[in-house]
Amino acid sequence: MRRKILKILGIFLLFVFAFFAAFFLMLPTDSIRHYVEKTLEKQFKHEQSVEIESLSVSPLLNITAQHFSMMPRTFDAEAANLATDGGSFNGYYCAPYVELQQFVIDEIFVKPSILSLIQKKPSGAFNLKLQDGLISGTLQAKGNLLELTANAEDISLNEFALLSNLSRMQIYGNMAFDARAIIQGSSLAELSLTLDSLNTVTCPKRFKLDVQGLPFIELPFTVFGNIHANLEIKKDKLTIHSLTSDGPDIKLDIKGDVALKSTKTPLPRFNLEATITPSQAWIDDNNMGVIYQICEKLDDGSIKLSLKGTSKKIKHECGTPIQNPTAPQANDENANPTPSPTEPEATKTNSPKLSPRKAKNLQENTEPQNTPDSPARARPAQRGRIQSNDATPAPRPRTNRPELSERPKLAPEIERKLDNIDQKVQNEAMKDSRVRERMKKIQNP
Repeated sequence: MRRKILKILGIFLLFVFAFFAAFFLMLPTDSIRHYVEKTLEKQFKHEQSVEIESLSVSPLLNITAQHFSMMPRTFDAEAANLATDGGSFNGYYCAPYVELQQFVIDEIFVKPSILSLIQKKPSGAFNLKLQDGLISGTLQAKGNLLELTANAEDISLNEFALLSNLSRMQIYGNMAFDARAIIQGSSLAELSLTLDSLNTVTCPKRFKLDVQGLPFIELPFTVFGNIHANLEIKKDKLTIHSLTSDGPDIKLDIKGDVALKSTKTPLPRFNLEATITPSQAWIDDNNMGVIYQICEKLDDGSIKLSLKGTSKKIKHECGTPIQNPTAPQANDENANPTPSPTEPEATKTNSPKLSPRKAKNLQENTEPQNTPDSPARARPAQRGRIQSNDATPAPRPRTNRPELSERPKLAPEIERKLDNIDQKVQNEAMKDSRVRERMKKIQNP
C-alpha cells in the first residue's frame, strides 16, 4: 500500500514538473524580448537602438538575457572637426577622435521575488557581466519609490562604451564603485556614489570654445593615476565631498557643489574650489605653460582655483592672476607721458631753451589778440597748432578720451584700434606743423 501511494505521488509530481516545464518552454520569449526592446527604446526617447540576442525564463522565474546592446542613433558631426593627431603614448593607443560606440552587456541575470510579481512591484536581485567586470545589486520598491543598490568591480573604462559616449573621451583604467539611488517615476531623486578608478589615463581631447580667435582648447595625454570620488545628489544639487587624483602628471583636489538644471535653476550653477598641481615635466612636454597665465603659481607649483556662476557666465578667482605680457605702445602713459591740458608747455622742465625771436613767434601763435570787446583769455589747444619749435612736436593732449586709469577696461582689439587712431592724429598734427613752418619761412625769408 505504501509503495502504491509513493508511486502515485511520484507520477503526480512528474506531471506537475512536466506541465510547468512545457509551460515555460512554450512561453513566447521572442515576443517578450521584442516588447522589452521597444519599451527600453521608448524610455530612451528613441535616441538609442536596443537589441537583445536571446532571452529565457527558468521555472524558478529567473530571467537571463544574453548580449544586451545599446547603440546611439544620433551622429556627432563635430567629432571629426575636433580631431587630434592621435597615436601611441606610453604604450596606450589614442584614436584621433572618439566615435559613438555600441554599449554591450554580455549577460543580464535577474532574480525577481515571487511576492513582487504578485503585487506588481519590481523587487529582486540582478547581476551584469561586462567582459571581466561584474555589477551586482538589488532593486526594492518602497511605496512610490524604487531603491537601487549596486556595486561594481574590475570595470575596464576603455571597454565601457557608455562612459566614452557621454564624455566623448578615450579613457583607460579599472573602475570600482558603490552606489545607492532613489528613483521616483523615471527621474533620479537621490544618489550616493563612492568611486575608485585605478591607473587612470586620458587620451588627447579637444574641447570647443565660443571665443573669437580660440576655437578650441586641447587637453594633452595625461596620467591621473588613482582617482577617488565621493559624490551625492539630493534635491537637484550635486555635492562633491571629495574628488582627488594622485597621478604623476597632475594632482587634483576638488570640493564644492553644483546646482543642477531644474525648474528653479534653468542653468547649472557652480560653486567649486579646486587645487591643481601639474608636474613640471608634463608642462614642458606639452607646452602647457599657459596654465600659469590663468592663475598665480604658488610656491609648491599648484594653483588654487575658485569657480562660481552659471554655465554661461562663470567667474574664476585664484589669487593674483598673471597678466599676458604686452609690448608698450607709443601713447602708453609710462613710455610717453601725456601732458596735462592745463599745464603750459613753457613751464615744463624738459622744454628746450628758445631764442628771443622764436619765443616771440611762439607767443604770437599761442596767445589771442585782446580787443576792447573781448576780454583776454587763453586760447584752447587746437589740432595741428605748433606747441614748440622742436623737430618732434609734443603729443597733443587727449581731450576727447578719458585717461587710461579713468575709463573702463575694454577688449584688447578695441584698445589697439583706439591707440592707432591716436597715433594717426599725432602724425597729422606733425604734418600740419611742418607745413606751417615752411609757410613762415616763405613769408619771412
